Amino acid sequence: MKKIVLMNSNKKNGFSLIEMIVVIVILGILAATVTPKFLNFKADAQTSVLQTIRASIEGAVERVHSKSIVTGAQNQVSSVVQLAGGTVIVRYGYPSEDDSIAYWTNLGVIDANSDISINTAAEGGLLFYSNDLGSLSSVNTSCVVVYNQANAPDATPTITLNECD
Repeated sequence: MKKIVLMNSNKKNGFSLIEMIVVIVILGILAATVTPKFLNFKADAQTSVLQTIRASIEGAVERVHSKSIVTGAQNQVSSVVQLAGGTVIVRYGYPSEDDSIAYWTNLGVIDANSDISINTAAEGGLLFYSNDLGSLSSVNTSCVVVYNQANAPDATPTITLNECD
């Protein structure tokens, strides 16, 4: 007759101290590698908003330039173009560096109630940035979109995105 052993009396229950330390060390290494990716969510979200603003500026620039060509204002230093949103001052057929919220709202770039600020940069150009950053004046700042107007009949404006840190 065979005996069936249901429980091995030599096996201990629970974990040894060494096993627990190894598990804690492994969890610590995983946390150290994953945590920085989670901490940068705010910067990624702000960069996404600025990417949307940049795309809106590019679309507005194309609409204004098309309208300028139709009206024959594409080679003039300064002229006015009428859009559905209102009057737009153009320079060589592209939007000028006007730092008013109303101007860029007329162009459909931002909403009048948005938390985006516009400021003239000390080096020239316009800065589009979040109100959270305070008041900016340098194009070398991170977390901004920089718009530089056209300065010659054959030139186009430049739109640069400085990503958030």
